[in-house]
Amino acid sequence: KYIDKMKKNPLTRAFRIDKFTATVLEMIFHEYLNEENAIKNIPVLSLITKDIKEIEESAKKLYEKLSDIKVEDTLSQIGGGSLPTEKIKSKCISIVPKNISTTSLEEQLRLNENPVVARISDDKLIIDMRCILEDEIEILAEKIINILK
Repeated sequence: KYIDKMKKNPLTRAFRIDKFTATVLEMIFHEYLNEENAIKNIPVLSLITKDIKEIEESAKKLYEKLSDIKVEDTLSQIGGGSLPTEKIKSKCISIVPKNISTTSLEEQLRLNENPVVARISDDKLIIDMRCILEDEIEILAEKIINILK
């Protein structure tokens, strides 16, 4: 009964997906079937499952390149959707800039050619190292050094 009404509704055609969309969705669903492949190939899953020791090593590498920062424990919020309040252990760097305001530092990083999303807490800029890839550490250090000059 309802199916007949749906078939007659003109919006049914507007909401129908094409073959390309169906193929892409199928490919994505197949990625999720194998957990190891999903973690390796889907960046968000890779970041969520990143080992705390690996995050700490990344934080130490950045710490070695910058002065006046601290490496601290933090909690990463996974995000909205199905896990809006889920948090996992992580490491962050915190910066208390001397020559500019924390807000200005955050804004300059965010508005940079390659934006860096950070947060401000207790007048410190916090960058969660769970979200920084290995090959981005050098770039991030250079950006922060250039802004703080």
